[in-house]
Amino acid sequence: MPPQSRKPRCRIRLCYAVAALFGLLNGCDHDSSSPPLVNEDNSPLDDASERTPSDGVPDCDRFQFRSKRLESGITFHHQSGDSPEKPFPAANGSGVGILDLDLDGFSDLLFVSSNSFDPGVEVVANQCYRNSGQWGFLDVTSPTGLEFAGHSAGVTVGDFNDDGFPDVYLTCFGPNRFYENQGDGTFREVSSSSGVGHPGWGTSAAFLDYDNDGYLDLYVGNYAEWTPDQNEYCGDRERGIRMYCSPKSVAPQADVLYHNLGNGTFADVSESSQVAIQRFRTQGVIAVDTTADGLVDLYVTNDIHPNSLLINQGNGTFVNQADFLGVAYDHAGNAQAGMGVASADMDRDGRIDLFVTNFEGEHNTLYIQGESGFFTDASHLRGITSGSLPWIGWGTAAVDFNADGWTDLFVINGHTDNNMHDLGREGTYRQPPLFWENRQGKFEQCIPRDSPFFQSVHPGRGIAVADLDQDLDWDIVCCLQDLPPELLENQS
Repeated sequence: MPPQSRKPRCRIRLCYAVAALFGLLNGCDHDSSSPPLVNEDNSPLDDASERTPSDGVPDCDRFQFRSKRLESGITFHHQSGDSPEKPFPAANGSGVGILDLDLDGFSDLLFVSSNSFDPGVEVVANQCYRNSGQWGFLDVTSPTGLEFAGHSAGVTVGDFNDDGFPDVYLTCFGPNRFYENQGDGTFREVSSSSGVGHPGWGTSAAFLDYDNDGYLDLYVGNYAEWTPDQNEYCGDRERGIRMYCSPKSVAPQADVLYHNLGNGTFADVSESSQVAIQRFRTQGVIAVDTTADGLVDLYVTNDIHPNSLLINQGNGTFVNQADFLGVAYDHAGNAQAGMGVASADMDRDGRIDLFVTNFEGEHNTLYIQGESGFFTDASHLRGITSGSLPWIGWGTAAVDFNADGWTDLFVINGHTDNNMHDLGREGTYRQPPLFWENRQGKFEQCIPRDSPFFQSVHPGRGIAVADLDQDLDWDIVCCLQDLPPELLENQS
């Protein structure tokens, strides 16, 4: 079903990951019959290794996406914080939040930036844009008070005080930030006073009402223990070539669950809820009732650890049943480097299914829920495996892009290391986005027709989807590492 023109309050979150340096695979040249590949500024690619493969990938005649970035008025330019020192969090990139700031029915955008750990480098503040309609966006960052210039990663939106206005939670390296919408176009920072300004390395978060008391609670995923002063050297020291380190070089942090007390404050219930038991380098999280019992559960993707499915027990506690239910590992029993995550009823059987993006050499994983409530890794049977193996997947969306009643899949890709060729490694920093059309429960990878973004390569990271132009279909916002974002109008 396409989105409604006037949508209720919703939760938008960035599901993204820190990726390790594993073995690299060769990319393939783009088919000569396909349109030429271009960079984000529409200049031709001059590096043959930076090309997207199209051999055997058909066009999607029923899908088309048009870039609206240049006419949108959006001037945000992401800064990752990458430097010769290769600070670990800089590999992540950042995301975007979608919210209706003033309840005018239009989806507005909040872009966040990572920024450098070097105090001498000019920082890029987060930027907020009001949707004025017809693909025009007005920079309202300063009046909203959302111009934080720290090391932001993810954006989560939800109405925590039930006043009808969306509030904003930012996951960051360092204290996370929480902003209360004042209802007049401005936000007030309430991180400390509300009790949710966690000081760790926040990666992703989700609002949920886990106890059905009418107030949104908050789950925060954390990655690892790391400081700029403890930044391990990885790469080739003798040649002076430094690269990002493996996730194994940093100790994982525990996630946090906050219970909304209904008075503007939250209580940390991580221990009593048993959420803090796990320390798995969280990358993405999604709140969804997987068991259809009326209680919201949490599916958490973890880097080089088994993924977690925290089943809500209805008494304030959660139990990780990912292994038992079949969503901890891939079909071969391997723990993958889970990145982005999405959920939907992929086969229209009335049950929630799960989709996870992973590191290169690890296929994106589609878990289909059966009648018994157990999940099966159906990636190969449903057409997902081969097309995703060469790439590092980040943000993903599982929505019905052409309103045919079947949920399609979009994944944005990009490598972590922009200097891999200095060490003689094969691979591509910029990578092609992937699109799968759902054909009655089986997925076919294809390239949307006349859609240059899908025929080029990008340093992709976070994404979000919304009906930005109120034409009742899903548009896409893509966050690119150290580049302006891309806005894609769905013309399917």
